[in-house]
Amino acid sequence: MGNRVPFSLTRLLGGAVILPLLAWLVAAPARAGGPPPADAIDPQLVGTWLFEDGRTITTPDDVFVFLTKHYVRIEADGRFFARSVDGFSATNPFLSGTGLAEANERGRVLRQGDTLVFQFDNGQRWVARFRVAGRDGLYLNGTLYLRQ
Repeated sequence: MGNRVPFSLTRLLGGAVILPLLAWLVAAPARAGGPPPADAIDPQLVGTWLFEDGRTITTPDDVFVFLTKHYVRIEADGRFFARSVDGFSATNPFLSGTGLAEANERGRVLRQGDTLVFQFDNGQRWVARFRVAGRDGLYLNGTLYLRQ
């Protein structure tokens, strides 16, 4: 049975396994070059935004921990850099392991009313309805990203 609970990975799995994973996850997104400048974007959208989530699932014999972090940096000239880092750790009486996946993308973002259109350099496109929440919150398709 899975449930969402506050968690401490170092308490659950021990520092030797999880500390390098956590160090990797919390590293700030690297500054990247990018495509030619786009039209200027609204100043309230400029900055680095972070969504993070973590879940722990336990059974009588198993502990599974999942983490995800998604950064989106929007620059004043309309360029963006996106970084996703997802990790997991699993422990049971017969085996244990960890895994990490990372993706880095960049491109241009344009505002169209209450929608942001992210055009990735690789040709993909992501359209997200957005809403600014105060000075430090940005909802993208209903998911809250916090200003870093």
